[in-house]
Amino acid sequence: MHSCLKNKLDSQASELMINLMNDTDSGITTDDAVDVFEKAGRHDLAQGVGDTVARQVQELLTDAADRRSQGDLRAAVDVLNIALRKTPGNVPLLAAAASAILKQLDDLGWEAPLGERCGQLIERVRSLAPTHPALATLHAQYTATQRKYGISTTA
Repeated sequence: MHSCLKNKLDSQASELMINLMNDTDSGITTDDAVDVFEKAGRHDLAQGVGDTVARQVQELLTDAADRRSQGDLRAAVDVLNIALRKTPGNVPLLAAAASAILKQLDDLGWEAPLGERCGQLIERVRSLAPTHPALATLHAQYTATQRKYGISTTA
């Protein structure tokens, strides 16, 4: 990456970073990529990568909505999780993922790991945007779904 930037191979550096972000095992997020380019003094490349990822995330959101409307709730959740790996601090995406998980849990049954993940997403929304308009609804749905399946709502 740094050698690409050093040798003015901008498109290769951007492509490499996009590929790393698209590799679910790399752990590289949009914020990480932008940070690398900003530290290298390349705001233009940081912006370009940010724009590319924003488009990818929007496509993933559309794909997830299509899958959800077709009744493939598990696939919708999987797609949203891919999007979250790219932009873990994206509050609307966090809320959409929590909502999709709640729909899956409510319709297909409680799965403890997924329920825990949903609770974490709701808490992440709360920590990043305590006044987010969907927060109260998500929390109420989460509690109602837990009750529906006999899951204790007290710690």
